[in-house]
Amino acid sequence: MKIINVFKMYLVVAFCSAAFNIHAQPAGSRILIDSIAEPAGPCDRIEVTFAFPVQYLTHFPKTHGKELRVQVSPLAGSNQAGSIILNRTESIRLMDSTKNTIKEIFFDGTFSPNRPYLIFDFANDVYLKVVQGERFRSIVVFVSSQDNVTECQ
Repeated sequence: MKIINVFKMYLVVAFCSAAFNIHAQPAGSRILIDSIAEPAGPCDRIEVTFAFPVQYLTHFPKTHGKELRVQVSPLAGSNQAGSIILNRTESIRLMDSTKNTIKEIFFDGTFSPNRPYLIFDFANDVYLKVVQGERFRSIVVFVSSQDNVTECQ
């Protein structure tokens, strides 16, 4: 009798496993790989690294604000970007502490998949400077509480 009950339990588990598909995000399909912050003279230097090459296009606001939107474009020939960038959002934590507190960093590909945004949300109004990172794998943002970001490198 116990063998029959165990067999029935295995059948129920097998049926449930076959009836429901569980979709998890593969580890290789991340958009944002890493974020670091470090002092850079009078500024904080924040670098966000992508899983694929991107080109910095533009940013808004140009000089200062509480939210920064950096528009990027996946570079041609990036097979990985084409399959994972469409209609996705993803956030990343900034593990390092900085003077200019960042509340959130996230990637938004839902508005324009071919021209997604990297969005920085700050606790205070800050002055900003945005540059392309090395090897087209990152975006670098210089942040300061004073209007001296032109001096930052």
